[in-house]
Amino acid sequence: MGEPGLAGPPGENGAPGAMGEPGLSGPPGAPAEAGAPGLQGPPGLQGAPGARGPIGPQGPPGDPGEAGTPGLMGPQGPPGEPGEAGEPGEPGDTPDLTLDGDDDGVPDWLEFLLGTDPAAADSAPADADGDGLPDALRGPPGPAVGVDIGAVYTRTAGGNRPTARCDDPGHLLLSGGCRCDRAELWSSYPVNVGEPGNAPGWSCYAGNVGVTAYAVCVGDAAAP
Repeated sequence: MGEPGLAGPPGENGAPGAMGEPGLSGPPGAPAEAGAPGLQGPPGLQGAPGARGPIGPQGPPGDPGEAGTPGLMGPQGPPGEPGEAGEPGEPGDTPDLTLDGDDDGVPDWLEFLLGTDPAAADSAPADADGDGLPDALRGPPGPAVGVDIGAVYTRTAGGNRPTARCDDPGHLLLSGGCRCDRAELWSSYPVNVGEPGNAPGWSCYAGNVGVTAYAVCVGDAAAP
């Protein structure tokens, strides 16, 4: 065989052949970057409420709050009914009207009555004529010249509001007082002095505690 000749120019492309069967899928490629999020759509309709759950346990109490401003005080109510009176105490000893602690010749009860010191002999009621009757007890000039010491007597009464009275409306109340060992006295005062038809006396009160009232009286205010 001789040497091949020179290649001629290419001819025209022939008609394409029929497509063959697709080949096998290759491995998936790497994921691409996420795109920008889209716009939010409108909210959907609210669903029906679910069933109520059980009540949980009560929590511990909180700290107390600050006290508020006190309101205005209302009017005072009516007084209540008085309580029952307690048992009266034992009556005290009858005062000794002859006791003279400073031996100045004037009984202590008269010194108490006239404002002098029954424990000091140099403190005694004035007695200008020295007859033993203090000048303060001497009435104006007239038939009566003083108090008949022999007509002086004492009366006592016990209870929670006792009143010791002289025996007669015409008798004179010289002095009086109260004795109470279990409480302080609430009141101690003379009553019915100078009231015609009522015997004068001395009244005491110490709440519901027993107290003894005493009245020092004279039956005949003037002695001849």
